[in-house]
Amino acid sequence: MSHLTFRSTIALSFCVPLLFISPATALPSLLSRPWNTTSALSARGAIVPVPPETVARVMEYVHFSRTGYCKPENIETWNCGVVVLDPCEKTGPGVIPLALGGDGNGKPDWHVVYSSKMSSVVVVHQGTDRRHFKSVLIDLEIGQGRMNKHLFPNLDSSIKIHKGFRDVHAISAKPILEAVRKALDEGVIVDYSGRREFPRDVVVTGYSLGAATSVLSALHLRVHLDPLIRVVSVSVGTPMVGNRAFARWADQALHPPELNNIRVVNGKDWVPRLPVRVGPAWYQCGVEYHIDAENTWWNCGLVHNYHHDDRCSYGYTLQTMEGSAHHFVENISMNHACVARDEEEPEVEIPRDIPADAPGDDDTDPTSSTDTGDLSEKSD
Repeated sequence: MSHLTFRSTIALSFCVPLLFISPATALPSLLSRPWNTTSALSARGAIVPVPPETVARVMEYVHFSRTGYCKPENIETWNCGVVVLDPCEKTGPGVIPLALGGDGNGKPDWHVVYSSKMSSVVVVHQGTDRRHFKSVLIDLEIGQGRMNKHLFPNLDSSIKIHKGFRDVHAISAKPILEAVRKALDEGVIVDYSGRREFPRDVVVTGYSLGAATSVLSALHLRVHLDPLIRVVSVSVGTPMVGNRAFARWADQALHPPELNNIRVVNGKDWVPRLPVRVGPAWYQCGVEYHIDAENTWWNCGLVHNYHHDDRCSYGYTLQTMEGSAHHFVENISMNHACVARDEEEPEVEIPRDIPADAPGDDDTDPTSSTDTGDLSEKSD
């Protein structure tokens, strides 16, 4: 049987799907955050620059998303082991790891930390690790299916999402919810005296596959946490997660999306235009912050406001897309930010015959997962 090798493709984890296409927020919390809401809200009618202070805050979460590729031992000590642009250092002082899980392969890594500087619980999801076959396969499960009813009860049956993203999110959903609830309810010990701080909000972030997972993770937390706790999704290089019904529901759940559901798109990145719209249609949710070739950030608003302006992802064509743009934000590497799990990069072969459905569906109970995530249960 013929095979495609990983090294013979560009951005394989999203190129291959082109070949295998299957048929209320608390007011005090809002006021305490340095997001420029006036500019964000004006994007409903026009594409406007993102204020510098907002760019600075979003970039802090971009650096958090870069830590998704770090080794578990680096996360436990919050020492990413990188000389230049160390993402652990870039996230600022006072970061306390709370929980982690995953295996970097079929179960992408994730971690939950507390940022004393931001008074936030931050949840980070790893993106595709293209050195591992199972990680790549997740992106290939591109059929649409109903959302997991155990995680998202009572949703309308018209809401459909990417099966691979759905099943990956189900693995980590329970331990992440438990870790976040514990931090919110009990506070986080921040020094040797035992002093505790109580988080003001929760931010979920990730890059590429991790971006898609982070959107679902933020929605899951929004559904199950106290409505007075602000939940924010800041995703980087996000593919389309579901259909139109999902996009509308996501923006309603993370309302207002101008503040609580932000997607960062770098240059002519083509991943936000994937999966390809053949068969069931795919739609983006959230507000797009687009970075042009001069590193100027544009607030493109919601997807239906784009007007095919070339400053936004829906304004450029297939001929102008750049695969390399997906791997950077402001010339900063996203998927080589930390010391990888393995020093060698093995040759990964991708079979042409991809199963239409992998194990797990909307009836899968994620509570059976062994990915507990509690740092106290991790072995040395």
